[in-house]
Amino acid sequence: GQGIEQSLLATIHEAAVADGARAIEGSYIPTKKNAQVKDLYPRFGFSPTASADADASAFRLALPSTLAVPAWITLE
Repeated sequence: GQGIEQSLLATIHEAAVADGARAIEGSYIPTKKNAQVKDLYPRFGFSPTASADADASAFRLALPSTLAVPAWITLE
């Protein structure tokens, strides 16, 4: 809720674009401890995809796209 998740995804996004990747993929495995981030990927523009694991949800973000570190966070 303070932009940490967005900062992490934005850093991965930047590296993926720099490496020439065409997409970023991620998965969400529901547990009691991570229920608060259930909507993380859709919130940042990822689309659901088919998952090989019945216990996980898979997501994909086509590149290039826009995903930035929040203005109030400085990465060093």
